Amino acid sequence: MSDITWSWLTPIIKKARKETLSVNDLKLTKIEIETKALATRFVQEYNSDPKKSLLKHFLKVHKNNIGGMFIGIFLLVLASCLAPLCINTFQEKLSPLNFFDCDFDNYPSSLIILKQKTVKEGLEYVFSNLYPYWIIIGLGLTLSSIGDSVCSLNCVQFGIKITGALLDVLFNKMTVLSETTKNVNAQGSLANILFSDTMKIQQFTQLFYFIFSIPMNLIVAIVYLATYIDPVALIGAGGLLLFIPIIGTCARIMQKALSRMATLKDIRSQKIQEVLNAIKVIKLFNTEQFQEKRIENARIQELKYVQKASFAFTGHLSTGFTSYMIMSTIAFGALIGTDRLDITKSFTMIYLFTFVQVSIGFLPMVLMALQDGMVSFKRILAFLQLSEVDRSMIDTQQEYENAIEITGRHSFAYGLEEDQKISLDLDSSYYLQIDRMKEMESNLKKIDKYFEKQPQIAKTIPLTLQTAVVSETDSTENICSLIEQNQFDITSKTCVEICVKYNLPAITYFMNIKNYTDMYFIQTKGETKQDMLLKNYLHKCVIIYNQNQWKSKDLPKVVQPVIRNLNLTVKRGELVGIKGSVGSGKSSLFSCVLGEMKAVDVKTNQIQSDQLIFDYFGEKLETKDQSQVYIKLGGKVAFCPQNSPIFSSTIRENICFYKPYEEERYQRVVDICCLLPDFEIFSAGDLTEVGGRGVTLSGGQRARISLARAVYNNADIYLLDDPLMNRYLYFLLPYHRRRQIWQQKSQIPHISND
Repeated sequence: MSDITWSWLTPIIKKARKETLSVNDLKLTKIEIETKALATRFVQEYNSDPKKSLLKHFLKVHKNNIGGMFIGIFLLVLASCLAPLCINTFQEKLSPLNFFDCDFDNYPSSLIILKQKTVKEGLEYVFSNLYPYWIIIGLGLTLSSIGDSVCSLNCVQFGIKITGALLDVLFNKMTVLSETTKNVNAQGSLANILFSDTMKIQQFTQLFYFIFSIPMNLIVAIVYLATYIDPVALIGAGGLLLFIPIIGTCARIMQKALSRMATLKDIRSQKIQEVLNAIKVIKLFNTEQFQEKRIENARIQELKYVQKASFAFTGHLSTGFTSYMIMSTIAFGALIGTDRLDITKSFTMIYLFTFVQVSIGFLPMVLMALQDGMVSFKRILAFLQLSEVDRSMIDTQQEYENAIEITGRHSFAYGLEEDQKISLDLDSSYYLQIDRMKEMESNLKKIDKYFEKQPQIAKTIPLTLQTAVVSETDSTENICSLIEQNQFDITSKTCVEICVKYNLPAITYFMNIKNYTDMYFIQTKGETKQDMLLKNYLHKCVIIYNQNQWKSKDLPKVVQPVIRNLNLTVKRGELVGIKGSVGSGKSSLFSCVLGEMKAVDVKTNQIQSDQLIFDYFGEKLETKDQSQVYIKLGGKVAFCPQNSPIFSSTIRENICFYKPYEEERYQRVVDICCLLPDFEIFSAGDLTEVGGRGVTLSGGQRARISLARAVYNNADIYLLDDPLMNRYLYFLLPYHRRRQIWQQKSQIPHISND
């Protein structure tokens, strides 16, 4: 009952008025609504049918909340049924004739003597006849409040559970995506999926019960009009059919606009991220205005669809709130025309049409939230179905004889063909490319007509024809021959010469569909017809090339392995160094050991990529077939990357990295990694806050913190990627310290350049 009346919040509010609240003043979260518990239940349901809509999965998992919501809807509908009955009774009992003592039916009009009741008699009459209906009205208001609270409670809980489960699952999914999949699909969209899309889903769930209550309210109103008022009054409700085309058109426009907004938001986020990542270079070359214009243009494109969605929403909203007048006019006109209007039921009919108007008025807001939520569900489902790393090829057990053992002479790459596929729901440039292709088709027809009208001019323009085999006769070919032979090769010398002659961007710029625009090929002041012919030839080359690229985008691409025929064995207790030139694959080898690469020459019984397999609550994953495992690790692994990742937090938290803080071990680690002198420099020691990416730290400090994090992890195998790249780390570690680290029982493969 406290959940319905919100009485559990009263003690917290009283305490907040007297003193500042702390975390300990709040109640502990119930175990069943903790994120891991919610995610576990969702994953179990999702794996039963990964192709089904996410909303259907959540409806099944949290059916208790849905059941509670329908109970609240029943109370709301029941309360709405009571109001028309009471209004009609009030109109009958409060008629002026009821306050006079006279029988109008038994006396002729000439003998009628009107005797008005006294105030006392009138009040007695009102209370004696209407007090049951006052009780019914009070009961209806109470039921309406309780029903609304029950619906809101269950919908808010439903939304919180969905958001908690999705955030946990999305984070786990993000950690197992292959590198190729991240680069192709997740750029610019991950932040929007984690925050924007989940927030839209939560907003949608808060209005979820309106999807069912609005149709039920309309049904109640129609039934009342047909049975209690008059069947002819349904003609007024039929006037709602006049608005269905408008409502449907507005809904389609909103759906299309919201889908485009989501993809354009990804593009804008990606550009902003690029600017933030390269802010030093931008400041160095003074290109702030150019980058600002890029982001502004992306925002302008996004605002176009925001405006479309707003106009559609406004049209839908206006339709809902103006429907009352039209429906009432039609209904009263039909009743008067058929001489069936009963004045005692007129106010009830007005109330019913007002009731319909309010329901329709909420409909645009509900539909917009519904469309926003469904778009977000589709994007998240597409993200969950992205290709993952192959976790079946790697296994970690303390019982293995060697620290690292890679067998089978397999070749590895960062991703296979399936990793290069772009999901349409996550492709930020898909709709942009669709628009570009339509524009190209239209322009291609114009160019072909232009060539048909200019046969003589074409023969007067000599150009070099670049073919596969260059001969002396090729140098005298002209543009007419190229057009007649249908040779429109964008990589030919002819196209390069045209770009140079007319000061156009490099030919490689036109080889990207997203860069296409016909502004480069329009006629400018002073250009002749011959100039236009050359530009049109280049224009057609660009269009044909991009059309071919668009048609072949779904064809499988050949994957070139980064590491070939790999066999590697590192015994326990060994210190192994890997030496190689830049780009020889040293860091890729560590990625292979960590399971971040895929074998290109083997097809194993991999865990299905469309299922979610996460290690919740320390549960073991399914037992692996050892015959399919060709990367065996003999213990826990700690990895120190080449570029030290430092997070916005304290130095101590960066070193512990969510591990329990143990004073003795921590002091020993920071002493070994020579961080104590650095702590003396900082005002707050190891509790000093550092910015994202360690912007307030020197390169050596970042490297030492990264090394300390790996050592504090207390792993069995340490992978150090170019640990001596930073001279500060090398020279500030005394010889006996370096020797102490190397002589630990842990295995330490490390790499360095030639």
